[in-house]
Amino acid sequence: MAKGKQGQTCAQAIKACFRQPEEPLSYSHIFTEVRQQGEWKDTTIWRYLMSTVTNLIPARFEWGTTD
Repeated sequence: MAKGKQGQTCAQAIKACFRQPEEPLSYSHIFTEVRQQGEWKDTTIWRYLMSTVTNLIPARFEWGTTD
């Protein structure tokens, strides 16, 4: 599994983007920040982001263990 520059996973890098929970972030902002933190493939970042979408019902079945 690919690791980020500080040894974190892609999911951990995405979580790190949300420093202030009440601040909404755009996809492009999150994607840019995550790309700066590691060498993950674009599809890896996309899949992790899709798994976190609350209203994307198929994501609940595809990625049932995502926080």
